[in-house]
Amino acid sequence: MSARAIRLLAFVQLLSMLLVSGTTWAQSYVEENSNAVGRTPPGYYRGIPAMQDNEASCALNPILPRNLVCAWNASGGSDDAIGDTWLRFSESLDGGRRFFNRYLNGSNLDPATSIGQQFGADPVMMCWPGGCGTVMLAATRAETGGTGGGIYIQWMVDLNVESGFRKAFKVSLDQVYRSTGSKFADKPHALYMLDENNPGTVAVSFDVQMPDGSVQTITRDWPKARILVVFALFNPSKNDIEILSTYTDNYGGNWSNPKQVAVTSGRDQGVSVAAIGDTVFYGFRRFANQGDTDDLMGVVSNDRGARIGKPFVIAEDLCVYDVPTLPAVEDSTLAAARTNDFPWVSQDGSRFIMVYSERRRSADGGCLTDLSQPSDSRIVALVGSANGRNWSTAPIEIDPNPDHGFQFMPVVDCSLGICQVAWWDSRRDSQRTRAFLEAQDNAVSDAALAAFESVPILADFHFPFGIEPTPNLGYQFRRTADMFTRKVRLVGNGIEPLGASTRASRYRLGLYPDGDGGVQLIERENNPFNVKAYRSNSVPFMSDYSSMTSVKHRYVFNPSDLSVPPYWENNAGPKDPALPDPDEEPIFWLSWTDSRNQRGAIYTYRIDGRPPYARTPEPGSISVLRDDEEPAPADRADDALTAESVEDFNPMPDLCTPVAPQAAGSLFLALNNRVKDSDIYGAFIQNRTTAWSLNPTKTLGLIQRTYLIVVDNDEESGKLFRLEIANQPVGFDDDPKTARASWLQLPYDPAEPDFQTVAPVYDTLEAVGPRSSASVALFVVSDEFVNPVTVNIYDITSDPAGIGSLVDSVTVNGAIEAGPLLNADGSPNTFERHNPLVYAPDYDNPDHYNPGHYTFDQANPDQFNPDQYNPDQFNPDLFNPDLFNPD
Repeated sequence: MSARAIRLLAFVQLLSMLLVSGTTWAQSYVEENSNAVGRTPPGYYRGIPAMQDNEASCALNPILPRNLVCAWNASGGSDDAIGDTWLRFSESLDGGRRFFNRYLNGSNLDPATSIGQQFGADPVMMCWPGGCGTVMLAATRAETGGTGGGIYIQWMVDLNVESGFRKAFKVSLDQVYRSTGSKFADKPHALYMLDENNPGTVAVSFDVQMPDGSVQTITRDWPKARILVVFALFNPSKNDIEILSTYTDNYGGNWSNPKQVAVTSGRDQGVSVAAIGDTVFYGFRRFANQGDTDDLMGVVSNDRGARIGKPFVIAEDLCVYDVPTLPAVEDSTLAAARTNDFPWVSQDGSRFIMVYSERRRSADGGCLTDLSQPSDSRIVALVGSANGRNWSTAPIEIDPNPDHGFQFMPVVDCSLGICQVAWWDSRRDSQRTRAFLEAQDNAVSDAALAAFESVPILADFHFPFGIEPTPNLGYQFRRTADMFTRKVRLVGNGIEPLGASTRASRYRLGLYPDGDGGVQLIERENNPFNVKAYRSNSVPFMSDYSSMTSVKHRYVFNPSDLSVPPYWENNAGPKDPALPDPDEEPIFWLSWTDSRNQRGAIYTYRIDGRPPYARTPEPGSISVLRDDEEPAPADRADDALTAESVEDFNPMPDLCTPVAPQAAGSLFLALNNRVKDSDIYGAFIQNRTTAWSLNPTKTLGLIQRTYLIVVDNDEESGKLFRLEIANQPVGFDDDPKTARASWLQLPYDPAEPDFQTVAPVYDTLEAVGPRSSASVALFVVSDEFVNPVTVNIYDITSDPAGIGSLVDSVTVNGAIEAGPLLNADGSPNTFERHNPLVYAPDYDNPDHYNPGHYTFDQANPDQFNPDQYNPDQFNPDLFNPDLFNPD
């Protein structure tokens, strides 16, 4: 019997218990939500914890897709060392399970790297093989005498490390564009375009900050590419917006003179850009002003942004979903987070897609904006040709909802020929509210429901029904919203939905009584959309955009013929069917601003109220009320509410940081304090079991390397996988052999006779439980610095023959853009210990560390495990019915 047959028989019992899932790959599967803010490692500036974070932009490392990076607007330093909003950066090496954060350079935190601007905002994160960059705006506020500002970029070099930050920041920010006078550069967007017609590399050198704090000059060969940056320039003297575009072909060595894309009306002008080959499409909205209607506009460049055509109309006279900042001076009865209806564009390799929000129209074709009529909004899409000029005329609803609700602020991204759309959605809020009011079944609740469905925006408001002496009684409508997502395919001039929409925002659950003697599973959190946490707690703000991203580039090589030079190509379109694994499914990362962690007195008694705010004074300091703070109510003058928090900060698994005693009035001593904590939440959206490596970029060179391959099973049933080595590295067929890949560690030295004669183990089996993962070590030896090896993963759960279907593949050691593997101090790693020595001398385990009096009876007396702690009602049959533990 073969070794493979023996291993298969060993899993017969496991196979008999595995349930074959009926999940359709077309359905968008959302992984568990992650807080992308994460922890600040020791040695980095932390700022005030639990403050507002918003407007994140994220990217995936194309040579290590589970290496996720994000940047966002952070307020943790506003009332601290930075003095205003600046961009914070976080990174995960394990697919979003843990994030660590730090601030980008350029702020007033460090005079040596400061660019002399007061605040930074609106990041656009990009990653390419070997590095990343964050485009941002920075300026000084006009009320403090500032003029100008501009667009900047933080370059990041990818370090080949296995812990800590993988991205090393260039010491100084580069300026992309400098605005002058009162002009203000706003809302940047950026695009990374590989030079696929003339592939090659560009040598770059940056002075970067290494993990040990030193500054080193790092030289890399990055792919030939053009980085295009587009932004809006607001000119208050003319009250118009000029959209400008610039680019660099040498990673910031020089930037082109900005070219005008368009001049339009409106403010906070958002521009979205995408490219197919050399065709760049710019999409933006023209605001209704001076005879113009609300229109969607397009501009095309046929030479990657060097020359830019004239604007043209794609869709005109839209019913836009715009929300002003509320409460406003003229109307304090509503609270609503500001949003403007901007389009978002992407492409699938052959077509463009544009998504935006549009209000429901009345029977005569007009926009329903009267408060006496429902005025919902929906996410719609248009499809454009590869030349960017020909667009479908009939917008298609992404996720039709016949009931009340608002859909707005969409994002879209395409990968491997599939497009993923996401948006804010209030349908669940509407369903809960309607169910509650209809259950009251009286005239007041009927009137309240009519008022609720007549408000034309997602707003908090007060519906009074009180009479003297309690006229303020009424329903307080406090609105919530969720992120929804749906996968689509572009077909001709239309869209083919792939599965139903899926709620992306998920919350913690708890068991609660159901009123009938049983229990029910209820979400313990929600996302309050309109909490007043800005402008000293006077207005809400949930950001102007969310972020959707995917793996932007794919490394193409033929594992059966490594003599053919590999190359990078755009990953938006489907793979070439002639290449290995052409049916690979895409992975997306969605991120959004989330207020689920706000705590304390986040609401006032009435909608038009303002939560009191006063910073808790430090011990020994003089309490001074700032101009933008509001005094505490007279009856609580000695117990002012605060907007700061204390948290148990333990950044590392092996590090415990005790919470120091707090001054009177701090979070734990004043029950009504508030934590105005807005965080960046996100989730992977993937469509099947996936496999990945913690660090596939380890370099070789006459040293055995261990690559940990992880197989995820995101379904609700167990699976059995076969991992197969698809190719041996170059040198395996030489005489003598100089390279090999195997699931067995030994032999590992090419000088040993066994290395030349013992055959490597090519496949191994891994059983993975539901919603779990398993890992296995792959051992590779080679005298070549780079020597790619591909591992194919087959699902053999329902195939007793053990062949199975190919579900994924992982290539290790397939790129050199990140440089050699480094130690924690930045030095090259030339030694990897696989069998560490185990020290177990007597003095490490003497008798007095395990004496009898640590395990005598009173440490486990009966009263610690009495019957009432495990009564039958806590373990009845309904908690373990057959359907939960079938044969």
